[in-house]
Amino acid sequence: MSYLELLKLASPQAIVTLTALIVLAIGVATGRRTVVTGVAPAKPQERATHAVPASMSRRTADTAAASTGTCTLVAALGLIVAIAAIVMLPSRADLFRGMLVISPLNSLFEIVCLVLAFFTILLTSRETSNYGEYLAIVLLATIGLLLLVSSEELLMIFIGLELTGLSLYLMTAFDKGDSRSAEAGLKYFLFGSTASAFTLFGLSLIYGMAGSTSLAAIADRLNTEPLSPLLFAGLAMTLVGFAFKIAAAPFHLWAPDTYQGAPVSTAAFIASGSKVASFVVLGKIMLVGFSSVHGSADWRAMVAGWSPVLAALAAFSILIGNFVALVQTNLRRLLAYSAVAHGGYTLLGIIAGGREGFHHCSPGAWRYSCCRWPAFRRSPDFSASSTSSAPHFALAQITVSSGW
Repeated sequence: MSYLELLKLASPQAIVTLTALIVLAIGVATGRRTVVTGVAPAKPQERATHAVPASMSRRTADTAAASTGTCTLVAALGLIVAIAAIVMLPSRADLFRGMLVISPLNSLFEIVCLVLAFFTILLTSRETSNYGEYLAIVLLATIGLLLLVSSEELLMIFIGLELTGLSLYLMTAFDKGDSRSAEAGLKYFLFGSTASAFTLFGLSLIYGMAGSTSLAAIADRLNTEPLSPLLFAGLAMTLVGFAFKIAAAPFHLWAPDTYQGAPVSTAAFIASGSKVASFVVLGKIMLVGFSSVHGSADWRAMVAGWSPVLAALAAFSILIGNFVALVQTNLRRLLAYSAVAHGGYTLLGIIAGGREGFHHCSPGAWRYSCCRWPAFRRSPDFSASSTSSAPHFALAQITVSSGW
């Protein structure tokens, strides 16, 4: 295969990468002035002595507005071009034994991730400090999502997982003037680092026992050998890491604080793009690489495998997500526990239906993600509803105005 053919097959990722670099260069070159809330203003006499001319202030504001509009336009066009590149890809292709797999299902979810990133850019406040840098981080997170949904190789999946995770940590704590954003970013980072350690340790055990990081090779190996205790331990640790990504109970503790404290666009992106990609890659790992060790989660007839583990996660997620949501007075925390419960319902489809169940659950997952956007679009007005004396009135007002 020539380098030109390789670049053509990897063109969506290459386009988004180039777009991120261009947006970052524009943001750094224009040097938008950052306004940090909570900083004491200068004394009146100092402000009078070093006053900035009105014309210069107006010129600075015009430059900032032009930079913001340019960054938004470039980022949006880059995502649209990437979607067009996916449409023009061949229906099926496989690069480097699963490093990059092109299929109709993978292409569909790549388009979904790009559309959700496009909505994130539109939802981002134009008053965000370092606007160009923020959009560049959104695009980098999108690259990680594209790697996640298009790969069937554990090493590439982990790289995509970490690229997405590191970008989301930065996006969560990006509002430096809000202590809740900093707290949410720190909690998200600590929980995410622990989950990544579990995932990497589990993947290393899987590689040691199976002798490969390709899901197809792992499936061939498991077809001829029984499930060993070390391989099951590696599989369980990997499931712990992905349970964190999809906010499945009891690994959901980061979600409420992150949804509440993160900027609106970041919370929406975590609830939509990151969740969809994590479900897709979890389904591929279980149903492509470990389909022969499905096991059974039947009551009083359990068989060792990944099915009982996912069944326990699904049960905890449905119960905790729904019951804890009943006592929430903050809209974003309510959405977080709604995501926990929905994760449990989606896991049931993977457990009970296998490949067919995964195909039926996939449209529901991305439709659910798209439906989160009206709620997050309304959430800024009621982000502090946890301290409000009438939280139920606020929620009712959102319900009526959103047409739910």
